[in-house]
Amino acid sequence: MAAMDVDAWLERRLERMREAREIRCPYCKQEIDYTSEDVGLVTYWGGEDGPVEISCEHCDEDFFVREHVERTFTVGKSREEANE
Repeated sequence: MAAMDVDAWLERRLERMREAREIRCPYCKQEIDYTSEDVGLVTYWGGEDGPVEISCEHCDEDFFVREHVERTFTVGKSREEANE
């Protein structure tokens, strides 16, 4: 891969990582506050019922979002070790 190709690839990967942590309207690209009770996406298990239809608070277009929840754990023999 040429240096320019690597840079472009890295930029695309970083953009996908940012997108995975936020919700942006696919129409106007504005960030949506997914913690808002009006949106109602934050759940314990994630998108159990499939994608949820929401309306953009900025441009009023409707689109679908599927929530994913990832859990990680730290295990230790002591409280201190588990806190590391």
